[in-house]
Amino acid sequence: MKNTVIFLFLFLSGKRIFGVLLNNKRLFSPVLTIPLDFTMMKLKGGIMVNSVMLVGRLAQDIDIKTLDSGKEVTRVALAVNRSFKNPDGIYETDFFDCILWDGLAKNAGEYCKKGDTVGIRGRLQTSSYEKDNVKHKVVEIIVEKLTFLSSRKNEPKEVEQ
Repeated sequence: MKNTVIFLFLFLSGKRIFGVLLNNKRLFSPVLTIPLDFTMMKLKGGIMVNSVMLVGRLAQDIDIKTLDSGKEVTRVALAVNRSFKNPDGIYETDFFDCILWDGLAKNAGEYCKKGDTVGIRGRLQTSSYEKDNVKHKVVEIIVEKLTFLSSRKNEPKEVEQ
């Protein structure tokens, strides 16, 4: 995807927000359409939303583990470049820990490898653990939808949980 400009358009329709990802090689031809079908809860403070959408590169190959329950899971880091340079003139990269379950994990293992560009939609989940009497908090992205933007077969594909 060298010298490719990517555009992301968001628009509201009823109770859903839609995202359409376009690139300059297929102008106005959607490569990725992500309905952000939010789970909205009316509470005293208003509507709460837990939704994440990222486009980035896989920082490692997919390693699927099968749990005792038979469920398949994989953890992978998604590298996302920042859109601005730091004071030294360098674009920094953020790494996000993502968890994929069952069908998503299996398909990602089959079609993706380190360095591939993917789009994800999911939710944030926090957990904590204690090590050496120090409590640590972890924030992870539970992936609910994965779109392969540059896969081994070079065709965008979508997978939903």
